[in-house]
Amino acid sequence: MIVFSDMDGTLLTSDKQMSDATWAMLDELARRGIEFVPCTGRPLSGIFEPILAHPAVHYAVCANGASVWQLDDDTPTDASRATCILSRPLDRGIAHRIHRIAAGHDVTFDIFADGQCFLPRSLYGRLDEFCGGDPHIAASLKRTRTPIDMDIDSKIDEVETLERIAMYWHDPADRDAIAAELDTLGGIEVTRSYAMNIEVMGEGATKGTALTWYASTWASVSPTPGRSATTSTTSPCYRQRATAWP
Repeated sequence: MIVFSDMDGTLLTSDKQMSDATWAMLDELARRGIEFVPCTGRPLSGIFEPILAHPAVHYAVCANGASVWQLDDDTPTDASRATCILSRPLDRGIAHRIHRIAAGHDVTFDIFADGQCFLPRSLYGRLDEFCGGDPHIAASLKRTRTPIDMDIDSKIDEVETLERIAMYWHDPADRDAIAAELDTLGGIEVTRSYAMNIEVMGEGATKGTALTWYASTWASVSPTPGRSATTSTTSPCYRQRATAWP
């Protein structure tokens, strides 16, 4: 048996915490040997370390299904040591086009890549403006983003695996204009986690397709007792076309 759960707005409370009852549920899953897989729009590095360290957790679906990660047996809280076992990356050329669209509007431009999230420092300092006045969302965004000083296009080209792009807005006119231009692009999936954002992934990259893939291959990747798993932590990240997904 496998238990999946979204994080923000589901597993976490409105103030981005885990309730005692939820922790007790994870403990019970571990006691019964049932795997718990967090499924989130966050990068791997943005998942709370106590969740990653929990004995019921060995894998995570991140970036809205753009990547599935196997945690390191010895240091599960170290995102840099996790192994990507499935990836559906966003095309760099499309990401550059999205940036050109966003450049004409007052929005953030969050680059999710390699299990992390990067944001230009000038926009990182303005995150409070884009959160609809919710201090918990603002604090969460600051915790899960790394400010960068290089330009956006250079960062898009520098990362190894581009997972998704997110844009937060505070003027609905910017949202509507960006959404209309995104409608003209092919090869993407568009969703949102909050009322004030737009999230763009590569075609076929959704939480549903990632969960379907994980469930269909669970017998080959499911962990043995303890934190060890049957698959090698040095296995490559599988890159599949959307048509190859279940």
